[in-house]
Amino acid sequence: LSIEFKDFIWQYKGDYIENFLTPERKEILALIIKTGRPMQTSEIANSLGKQSNNISTLLKKMVSEGVIKNVSYGLYSI
Repeated sequence: LSIEFKDFIWQYKGDYIENFLTPERKEILALIIKTGRPMQTSEIANSLGKQSNNISTLLKKMVSEGVIKNVSYGLYSI
């Protein structure tokens, strides 16, 4: 759910995942959901065929946005 406060009115902006996540972030989220358990940065990178440092950057951003959780050092979950 995505809402925005504009001109003193709350407005529904649609589904957050569909409207605001990049394809790369959607890919990460889908993988974590599919595995059904917390995953390490390197495990995510290997599964997606991406570099760990790039995945690490995206994961940190996703945590700060509240999309995923950092449950332990280098371990991420929904």
